[in-house]
Amino acid sequence: MKEFSFLIVLILAVAISASDTTEESTEQENDPQRGTFFLYKVKPKSKEEVAILLRTNAPDSAHPPAFLQTVKVHTSVLVLIEQSKVSFFENVLKTHNIRHSRKGVTLVKSISVLSPGDQTPNWTKMKGELKQIAASEGIICGVNTGKQIYCATTGITTAEPNWIKIPGPSNAKQIALYGREMVLVTDDTKIMRAYYNENSTSWIQITGNLEQISIDGAEICGGNAASEIYCSNYNRYSICFPTQCNPSHIPSNSQFEPTYDWNKLQGGLKQVEVRAGRLFGVNSSNKVYYGKSYGAQNFVTLSGTFVEVSYDYDYGRICGINTVKQIYCATQNIFTNPTWELLEVNLDNLSLWGNALYGTINGNAIYYHTF
Repeated sequence: MKEFSFLIVLILAVAISASDTTEESTEQENDPQRGTFFLYKVKPKSKEEVAILLRTNAPDSAHPPAFLQTVKVHTSVLVLIEQSKVSFFENVLKTHNIRHSRKGVTLVKSISVLSPGDQTPNWTKMKGELKQIAASEGIICGVNTGKQIYCATTGITTAEPNWIKIPGPSNAKQIALYGREMVLVTDDTKIMRAYYNENSTSWIQITGNLEQISIDGAEICGGNAASEIYCSNYNRYSICFPTQCNPSHIPSNSQFEPTYDWNKLQGGLKQVEVRAGRLFGVNSSNKVYYGKSYGAQNFVTLSGTFVEVSYDYDYGRICGINTVKQIYCATQNIFTNPTWELLEVNLDNLSLWGNALYGTINGNAIYYHTF
C-alpha cells in the first residue's frame, strides 16, 4: 500500500457534516505563497482508512496530533492538496475506494502551510536572510546561502536584530553556540572554533571532521558522514564553563585547545543536540533517540520521526521538524515518550533557547517564536 503523506498540505482541525460547502476565494493579493489547491472532503468508511489519515500529519502512527485523534469512521474531514498532486491523490482515493468530493480554491495566504506570517500569533519575522540559525544566551548566529556568518546580540527578540557579518571560512555550513562560544563545520567537514567578538572574531581549526555539530559549554558533540557520533571529553575544553564568559572578559583563541580527544559513542545519528550531558538526535531513518553524551549512553528510542531536533535544558522542551517541514514540540515525558504537539507553522531549521524558538524557511526568511 502506497502512503501519500507527502501530498497532504493541511488537514483542518475540525470535523464537518456532509452538508458543509466551501466558497472559492476571489481575493487576489500579490502573495508569493498563494497558489491553487483543491479542498477535498474525505469520509473514511473503515478503521483502516482512518489509520491512513492518522499517518499523514503525525510524527508516527502511535502519536497523531490531537485534532486527528478525533477522526472517526463515517466522519468527514477536509484535506487540502496542491494542484500538481491532484491526479496521484485521486488515484490513491480510487484505489482504496475512499469517498470524497472536491472543490478548487485559491489560497490568499497559506500562513500555516508554508511559513509563519504576520497574522500568526507569537511569531515575528526578523529582517535578514539565513538558511541555518543557532540561539544561545543573548546571541543568535547563522549561516546564509552564500555560506557567510552573521550574528546579532541586540534586538534578538524583535523584528530588527543588529546583524553583523562575522569573518570566517568561506564554506561555512552550520554553526552552534554556547553563550558567545561558537563552533562551526564547513562543507569539507572541518571543525572551527571561536569566541564572538564583534570587532575581531577569529577562528581556529580543531582536530576532527564532522558534518554537524552541537556545543553545550562542557563539551562538543557531532556526527560525521557515516553517522558516527563523537563527543569531546566532558568538561575539559570549554573556557567558559560552568559560567559563561561575558563581553568584559573576551578570551583569546590561544585559550582554546586545538587538539581534541574525541570519544566515539555507540549507535549512529546524523544530527545531535547536546545539553548538560543529555544528547538527543535523529538517525538516517529519522528515528529519534535520547541518551547520555558521556559514560554509559543508554540510548532509548523516542516516538516521532524527524530530520532535526532541538532541545532546551532550562525549560525542558524538545522540538523537531519532520520531512514535510512540520514542527512538533513536547515538554512532557521528553526522555521516555514525548507528548508531541503540532505548531501552526512550517520551518526548515530551528533552534531553541529559553522559552523561545528561532527558525528559518526556504533558505532565507528568519522567524522568532515565544511559547
